[in-house]
Amino acid sequence: MAFINRHHALITAVCFASGLAAAFHFLRFLNERLILFVFFVLLAALFAAYRFRLKILYGLALLVFFWAGLVLGFNHFSCFARDHLIFQPWSKASGFSGWISSAEYKKNGQNRYVLQCETIRIDSLEKAATGKILLWQKEGNFRLKYGQRIFINSSLSLPPLPGNPGEFNFRRYLNFKGIFFQCHITSEQIQILPGHKGSVFQRFVLIPLQNRIRHVIQANIPQPTSHLAQALILGERQNLDRELYQQFQKTGVVHVLAISGLHVGFVLLLFILLFGMLPVSYRQKYTLAFFFLALFVALVNFKAPVVRASLMAVLYFTLNELQRRPSSLNILGLAALIILLFDPDQLFQPGFQFSFAAVGGILFGYPHLKRMVPFNPERSIAKKLNRWILQPAMVSLAAVLATTPLTWWYYGTIQTGAVLINLFIIPAMGTIVTLSLMLVLLGLTGVPIVQGLGLLIHFIFGFVKKSIAFLAAWPFVQIHTGHPSLIIVLLTALIVFYLYQAHSRSARLKVLLFVSLLVLFTAFKTDKHLRVTFINVGQGDASLIQLPHGTAMLIDGGEKRPWLNAGERYVAPLLRYFAVRRLKYAIATHAHTDHFGGLMTVLQNFTVDTVVVSPYADRTKSYLQFLALAKQKGIPVKQVRRGDRLFPAENVRCYILHPYGDFTLAQKRNGSEVNNSSLVVKLCYGETSFLFTGDAQKEVERALGAYRDFLRSSVLKAGHHGSVTSTTEPFLSLVLPEFSVISVGKKNKFKHPSPVVLSRLKSTHIPALRTDRLGAIVFESDGQKIRLINWRNGLN
Repeated sequence: MAFINRHHALITAVCFASGLAAAFHFLRFLNERLILFVFFVLLAALFAAYRFRLKILYGLALLVFFWAGLVLGFNHFSCFARDHLIFQPWSKASGFSGWISSAEYKKNGQNRYVLQCETIRIDSLEKAATGKILLWQKEGNFRLKYGQRIFINSSLSLPPLPGNPGEFNFRRYLNFKGIFFQCHITSEQIQILPGHKGSVFQRFVLIPLQNRIRHVIQANIPQPTSHLAQALILGERQNLDRELYQQFQKTGVVHVLAISGLHVGFVLLLFILLFGMLPVSYRQKYTLAFFFLALFVALVNFKAPVVRASLMAVLYFTLNELQRRPSSLNILGLAALIILLFDPDQLFQPGFQFSFAAVGGILFGYPHLKRMVPFNPERSIAKKLNRWILQPAMVSLAAVLATTPLTWWYYGTIQTGAVLINLFIIPAMGTIVTLSLMLVLLGLTGVPIVQGLGLLIHFIFGFVKKSIAFLAAWPFVQIHTGHPSLIIVLLTALIVFYLYQAHSRSARLKVLLFVSLLVLFTAFKTDKHLRVTFINVGQGDASLIQLPHGTAMLIDGGEKRPWLNAGERYVAPLLRYFAVRRLKYAIATHAHTDHFGGLMTVLQNFTVDTVVVSPYADRTKSYLQFLALAKQKGIPVKQVRRGDRLFPAENVRCYILHPYGDFTLAQKRNGSEVNNSSLVVKLCYGETSFLFTGDAQKEVERALGAYRDFLRSSVLKAGHHGSVTSTTEPFLSLVLPEFSVISVGKKNKFKHPSPVVLSRLKSTHIPALRTDRLGAIVFESDGQKIRLINWRNGLN
């Protein structure tokens, strides 16, 4: 209660945010007139409570703010202009016009733009329309500019949903930015229209200044450090090296690559020092500094962490001038309230959540944590140790603890190395930010020493990059725990809250209680179901089988090419999402890289008990590398053929139905021969079964006919990605599956699946589930029935 009494603004912001969240999640159940009526009733009750000084005044005030968030959220999330694109027959559109409101340029020329729609063409008729459209530039060296009016001869599509469980939901991310449609464009489809739209200030001040800053950075800092400087100064991360970004992410310090409150501190400090040299008053110095800070906020497109830190700085200064001394947590709450009033969507953006959680953790947790670290203030060594190591470590720990529930929820990881790594990375990146700001300021004035400054920045970043690469290789800097349930996240948040106050005996008891509950929810959770996930790996095959009581096996791992490693991009993230650390079997059905290629990443990053392969002796370089990697890792390689069995788990039977005889011999070594050497695996659990056929073709299907009724399966993985060479009518008549799965890539060059196969499945009333359209296909079996899991439910 004492905490609530001291932090009214923070509690008010939490109530308002809760109303927004309730409006978003329960939108379909809300009635506009009813919630408005209740809101006005609550306002009247609040006025009466204030008038008669009732004790329920504060509680009523919080309820009013909650309901205000509910009203604002309802109007924001459900009310669109009548001519908005979502109300148009957009799927019939053949063209649309508008103006460029945002441009993101990439070094490979695949630029992205946001277009504010003005008209849409349907059936040769143009009509007014509003809304935002994301434009993807496929190719060409053209650049569209802010404010340009254009007409595009093309159709619209919806942004993609996640391809696999746990993947980033790009559609929802765009929807929160007010973007509901996308379009891929080429120069031939674009017609430039006369006139310009947009902000004059942005066109003639902000954008030229951004371009000038980019030029100064690129001219004076070598690559790839120049891309880092652009990310730190302008918030443009699109050209950052992907591998470097992943290393920062793995070590838990990826936040330093984004524009954040840390940058605001450096910017403000730099301008205060500069204006401190002028003969101006204290108030004038800060006013000038805040003016340039506002310009910086506009330059980085009003990113939430920057707006949050800037608002806090302005509020703190203003309240100091008014001789008010509010708590830092109240200032944080007031900043959140202002941001959410203007942009409710920010509440659901990870950047907003991480920013406020980290700062809240520091402001609330650090004062408590430092009380638990004893030191002798009388000794100079202890003072230095406390000032330069212990206090920064406590600040870092407070921030990492506060963001742990979010990190676990969004990424399925717990950052164990971030506390210590922050001690070196924040000062190093702070130095780079400060030097980069100085370089930009000096470069804009034409001072000749900036190139030497650029080389210094490049040298410091080289050291940082090598250090991060070294630390990212450590096995325990990040623990993959799988995606937690909401109840586990809430329990973790409570543990963190009371862990901050562990100097109190009652808080320690509460930590112990919530940790016990957390262990109960995680350690004793047993699943008696079998789950099979046909992973969306593009043009390839990969199937994860999660057996009862925690065992798992993998059949194929997708493609591995210089431009795509399905194991790294799709398979490994899915295994981590489901908290799979060990595989009893990793099965390569045959020696084509779109099946075994991704397994190489799996062998390198996960514990695999046995690799299972076909006895066909393929001698391609990539396949030999795969076998050599298994040997290097000390993983037994087991060749299996018709009649063999695998024993993945109790009550689960795994039969090898193929290959045998001539199908195991490498003679012609052509594609069909390798396809027909595929392992055909039947997995049985209770009365349900799955048949995996690799790329087996009609010759194999004919030979499998000898099994007769034993072929019957609940789910069939259609052979050879739905090619006309497989899934023949006689074979289907024996398998008689409830479902068929076709693992295939979007718009693949082989034109899989074949219309003949699709027609064949349709005529036999077997649903054809395609990974290129539905993403991953997930089934669950209790041993009696098969259930198709709609894992995308609620994501669109």
